[in-house]
Amino acid sequence: MAGIPYWTHDIGGFFRDSKSINPRFDNQYTNSEYIELLTRWFQFGAFSPIFRIHGYKSNTEIWRYGKTFESIARKFIDLRYQLMPYIYSEAWNVTTKGKLLMAPLVYQYPNDKNTWGIKDQVLFGENMMVAFVTKYKQRSKDIYLPAGQWYNFWTNEKISGSRTINVDTPLNEIPIFIKAGSIIPIGPKIQYATQKTKDPLKLKIYPGNDANYVLHLDDNESYNYENGVYSELIINYSDAKREITIKENGNYIDFKKNPMDIMIYIIDNDNYASVIFKGGKLKVTL
Repeated sequence: MAGIPYWTHDIGGFFRDSKSINPRFDNQYTNSEYIELLTRWFQFGAFSPIFRIHGYKSNTEIWRYGKTFESIARKFIDLRYQLMPYIYSEAWNVTTKGKLLMAPLVYQYPNDKNTWGIKDQVLFGENMMVAFVTKYKQRSKDIYLPAGQWYNFWTNEKISGSRTINVDTPLNEIPIFIKAGSIIPIGPKIQYATQKTKDPLKLKIYPGNDANYVLHLDDNESYNYENGVYSELIINYSDAKREITIKENGNYIDFKKNPMDIMIYIIDNDNYASVIFKGGKLKVTL
């Protein structure tokens, strides 16, 4: 789908084993400082509009840098693909509404002066905030949470905003927070964007406010969406009723013939609903 701003970077890999461009990183495949730099760089890339690793003679296979880096890289590759329904839908907002896929905090909080000078935290889409680790061996980091309630993506801990907090930043993690009143669609672990799978779509609802989300679905490849060839799931959540409604829009997918398996979670509730969406309108209470 078109519409994603072509803002990206080449993640690591530009140094040789010997006589490198930067001698500080000779023997890059075993240099602990370089591997940590590459790790944090890779985590940044996972939350960029375009995510790719690139390097000198393309010798950048993740297994070249040892088991620790390979494990962390796989974790963030999996996360990137699981977030594809979210990323794809947020890119649709770029195309149709002029939104930003990667934006400074001031974009949504212009009246909060605490957000004005922050350079290492971004909004990834409308609902997710990501902070990046930029210092060697930094294992905790102060981050600013704007007004409202926020959920730690990794732990589901709920935290009040309008303040700075200190967050653990182990090498295999970066701070990710979700606004209360958000719906995040999560896909299965896949190897490429159009891979077919029988695993359900997950809708993770972060309560505290009413929420709505429009999940965009098209063929993932062509420009047919410009001619209206797409479908949408319009998802609404009532916090007072703990009620989720899903209805369809568009005609790309005939849900009667191709029903969609969906698992719905409310983060502060151990219960979940496993439903089959067959078109029309569906209502679930948790």
